[in-house]
Amino acid sequence: MTRLFLASSSPRRRLLLQQAGIPFEHADPAIDDSVLRPGEVTPQQWVVSLAFLKASAGIELLPAPEPDHHYLVLGADTLVVKDGQLIGQPRDADHAHEIVSGLSGGRHQVLTGVAVLDPRRGDRHMFVDCATVSVGEIPGREV
Repeated sequence: MTRLFLASSSPRRRLLLQQAGIPFEHADPAIDDSVLRPGEVTPQQWVVSLAFLKASAGIELLPAPEPDHHYLVLGADTLVVKDGQLIGQPRDADHAHEIVSGLSGGRHQVLTGVAVLDPRRGDRHMFVDCATVSVGEIPGREV
């Protein structure tokens, strides 16, 4: 039997899988991507690389193997791209305010990189989903 293992600290990702009725186990891969820098890659390459990094770290967190089943490990990462700038998770409330203010009244892309690894077979499947989002003007007092 194949089981899904989510390598993520995100409560939202757990909720999405629960809402979809997908059984899974999970653990936080403890990857601090705020200290990493993308270098000379596209935003799509960067976000899928982070997803792969998280899934790879998740392999080390798998429960002890059992003969009758194995795991597929799922890692994901999401970032925003506005005017060529990569925007990750806000550091604090002030930074979140700055990000939302910067997105107000414009368009940006939301990229989600996904990596699914099968450690038993050595297979990996990776992709990026991109959504273009338009945000209306948000008055400063409402941000």
